[in-house]
Amino acid sequence: MTHGKGHTKLITLNGEILSFQCRYSHQDGDSLKKSELICQKLSFTRETNCFTSQDGDISIYKDSSADVDVVYCSTALDIRKKIVVPCILLRQLKRKTSCYKYKLITLTSSTKAELHVKFNSLYELQDDISIFQGPTVMWRHEGTVYYASVCTSEVRSIPVQMSVVFLGELCNKLFVFGSQIDLTEEVSGPTSADRRKDNKIVGYSVEDGKVFNGMCVMPNAYSSVVQCALVVSAVEVSGHIKVTMVGATNKKQLVCFEDGDLKEGCQLPFEEPECIKMADTGNFGLIFMISFKHGNVCAVWKETFQVAACWSGMSSVLVDDFVGCGTDQILLVLHDQSPPQSLTNFIMTDLCGTAYSHGHSEICEESETSDAAQGNFLCTVQALESRLQSGLTLLQDLQRDVDVKDRVLLQSTSALSDLVSGREHVISKTEQEGLVSLWEEAAEGKEGKQEERMQTESEHQPFLVNKLWQRIIEDRLVVGVSITKRNDVFLKSAAISLLTGAAQGYVPTVIQTQSRAQWIHTHSPSPLEPVAKRKRQNQAGCRGCSGDGDLQKLVLIAICELAPLLTCDSVKYPVVLHYVLREPTTTPDGPHSPKALQCGLVSLSISDMAQGGHHPHFLQGPTGGCKDELREDLLSLLAFLDSWSFQISSADHTLCDVGQWLREALGCETVEASPQYLLCNPAGPSAALVFHWLQKSPFLGELVIYCSGTVALLRFLLSLCGFLPASCHIQPVRKGGLENRAQDVACSLEKEVLALRKGLWSLFTDAADGHQGRQGRSSDRPAGGGEAPGPVAVNELQRLQEEWQRDIEGSTRRVATLGAMDRYQSLVQRVLHEQLQVDVDVLLDRETRSVFIQ
Repeated sequence: MTHGKGHTKLITLNGEILSFQCRYSHQDGDSLKKSELICQKLSFTRETNCFTSQDGDISIYKDSSADVDVVYCSTALDIRKKIVVPCILLRQLKRKTSCYKYKLITLTSSTKAELHVKFNSLYELQDDISIFQGPTVMWRHEGTVYYASVCTSEVRSIPVQMSVVFLGELCNKLFVFGSQIDLTEEVSGPTSADRRKDNKIVGYSVEDGKVFNGMCVMPNAYSSVVQCALVVSAVEVSGHIKVTMVGATNKKQLVCFEDGDLKEGCQLPFEEPECIKMADTGNFGLIFMISFKHGNVCAVWKETFQVAACWSGMSSVLVDDFVGCGTDQILLVLHDQSPPQSLTNFIMTDLCGTAYSHGHSEICEESETSDAAQGNFLCTVQALESRLQSGLTLLQDLQRDVDVKDRVLLQSTSALSDLVSGREHVISKTEQEGLVSLWEEAAEGKEGKQEERMQTESEHQPFLVNKLWQRIIEDRLVVGVSITKRNDVFLKSAAISLLTGAAQGYVPTVIQTQSRAQWIHTHSPSPLEPVAKRKRQNQAGCRGCSGDGDLQKLVLIAICELAPLLTCDSVKYPVVLHYVLREPTTTPDGPHSPKALQCGLVSLSISDMAQGGHHPHFLQGPTGGCKDELREDLLSLLAFLDSWSFQISSADHTLCDVGQWLREALGCETVEASPQYLLCNPAGPSAALVFHWLQKSPFLGELVIYCSGTVALLRFLLSLCGFLPASCHIQPVRKGGLENRAQDVACSLEKEVLALRKGLWSLFTDAADGHQGRQGRSSDRPAGGGEAPGPVAVNELQRLQEEWQRDIEGSTRRVATLGAMDRYQSLVQRVLHEQLQVDVDVLLDRETRSVFIQ
């Protein structure tokens, strides 16, 4: 038996090296020759400092012909199995027909190969062969790009004649970029290089068959000089692809393009580049590995775009995590190899401290101590020093802030101590110079007196006005007021309104507005309390329940039309808070008249509006504004938009990540002031979409949508239904939801029982006390003239028992008539009020549940 060997191809997968080689054999005296594809898995061992094979030679493919050879190897995504698999392109020469037969196989397991594509060709595939996802094999021949895959089941060509610059994947799609060739030019015309300079670079999508302008990737001037390219990143935004690409030119340059514009460049030490690969070294950054003809290789840092190291005499350049440290290493394989059982001659490094080598002498033309590497190290040290200096400055600023806060706390403590003791607090001249006025000094004394009077009045009110703001959203004016209520105040209803005519001396009139309210709790309720009790405490301000808990902040927002309020001059409109208070539940509910509190003034003018004043800033993109202002912008936008709530449930499977889909598919961004909200702002407030996704359980979630109009809502729901599986159910939810309505009913029923029990107990206790008083007065009379009782006979004891029983029955009858009429009326009124509230909550709960029944 005789043996023969073919060329060896190396690829990497999951930190291991896969070696493929065809071997030929035939029996003595037998004219039939056979081919066998051998695979070896090589892994790096630190003890031996070399790559060795644990399983030995593995036969994965056999053929009866001896004219089989490995043309190309690579790893690609198998779209049917959704895994990355090794791909091998085999070539077989048919001598009778003088044509070549090609087979694309994948290694599905350690010993099994699967055939994906086979085709015939009249010419030999030699250069510019690539394998991409599918798997799909692509190659160039005489200015035409051909490809074949499982989906096509045949060889197809790209209909656009171009001088190809790049073949590869962008956003999981196959693309071809190059200079389009004009076939109408004369043969005696300009050279091919001149034609590539004159023609425009175009792109072709293999899957869609669309031709588009390639200027988004590379300028036309570089299409004639770029020899090979690599896509660093590609992101699709609003139908446009943003690409960052590096390319090696025939002018010994490495250039970087961002969205079609030249950003950086550096000089390369060798000519005739062939391939570019990228290695991720973790915190040290990215490295571009450029392979040249004649075995030359160089490494370039991405951050500084400087040459880090150069090598010569290399046959292969592989990038993977061979050591298993979580970052990439660069494996340089030398030409003189003995591949049967081990990989002995190699250099492995990440240029950051990790280095292994075996079986080589002086290979590096320029070591890491070269001028370029020293410059790179110097830049790294300078960057670290700059970061250290910046951190030190930040720490000093924080220390100064802490000192100022400590000084303010000490002064405040001293002032408070003097106030409690009745002493006059004296402020030194130095401290007075450091004080800053919290109120702007008005030009007119009248306005200053009015603000002082408003501040004095607000001190005696049950609410503290924290802040007043205004926003202009399209043709609407949004006014917001943030207030804080005291613990002993029970709010029944509240709203704000704007007054007109007061500043001009006329009788003030109320502007028609839409008012909304939102409670903001400073502390969350204790989870150990019953649900109904926590619900009752949370609604103490709005429903009148007793709530001696933490302070609560209330945000009131009013919306009105902007056009009637605009004038040429700046006009100030008072903002008034209207509220109705309730007494605590310990006393009977009685009618309370509405009260008003002036919160401040809002100023409007056409000039301010023309200059963009009072407009929400966070709709214009990321800003560095105050967090409170961003929260006010969000509250104003939510009040301007309409809201819908939907419950998404899945009985069979866990829910999909709706929040991630909103970010990726719709391009939503998290609102910085309130991370629980997602904002999609395609073109202004009217087209903005705000989402609030709350996943209550793995199978249930609630999505609140804020948008303008039902058309935008229906358009979004159509996209959402296309994303969710068929097993998911989407149901509309009334504001408040089923859970909140059920809690309202439970709270109301509990209040009704408590009111009835408390009233009856008070009524019966008073009646019993009166009866006991009368019994006590009658029992004060002596029974036997003060003499000690003698022995009681049996008949006398029985008589006393019967008399005691009659007294109990009479006492029960008397209790029913001893209660005062006003107490009965108060009890009936309170119980009827609570029953009415229960009926209202039950009716709302029934309406909410009717949505799901329909």
